[in-house]
Amino acid sequence: MGRALAIVVALAASTAGAKSPSLASLQGEVTVVAFWATSCPPCRKELPMVEALRTALAKDAKVRVVAVSIDLPGDEARAKKMARDLGLKAPLLVEQSVYEELFGYTDEASVPRLAVIDRKRAGLERVGMRAGEDAEAFVREVTAAVASVKAAAADKARAVEPPTPMWRPLAPAHQ
Repeated sequence: MGRALAIVVALAASTAGAKSPSLASLQGEVTVVAFWATSCPPCRKELPMVEALRTALAKDAKVRVVAVSIDLPGDEARAKKMARDLGLKAPLLVEQSVYEELFGYTDEASVPRLAVIDRKRAGLERVGMRAGEDAEAFVREVTAAVASVKAAAADKARAVEPPTPMWRPLAPAHQ
């Protein structure tokens, strides 16, 4: 299945009330996962930037951008509405367990939070957003993180380099 078709199928499934796809089914060779919640004011600012990133990376078949709401399953309609109202067209999951998959169990999740991961779910993470950050700077910084994760995945001897001090290496939670 082509990338565009997979995204359309994932969006159709999530908007038709069917069970949401899993992160694994949406994952590319490198995946940007944007975690957010409807109760998070900075997330309202970041989601349009996530869409700008998705648009900027759309031609790279090896990269996927996925948004994951950590809202409770009962708040799924509200999360989908907020994402739609903010112009987000990236595949959307409303699934707290994805957060635990990547970062381990925690009583309190920090959002907004980005993870740029390879197929083994290693890569980089960024917690929070920079004050006054605009879409252009966001796209540039996350694209640099994507390039670093791609380079490390291609050359196992190469370390994943954080593009700015806001980023840190992410190790899979299950290791």
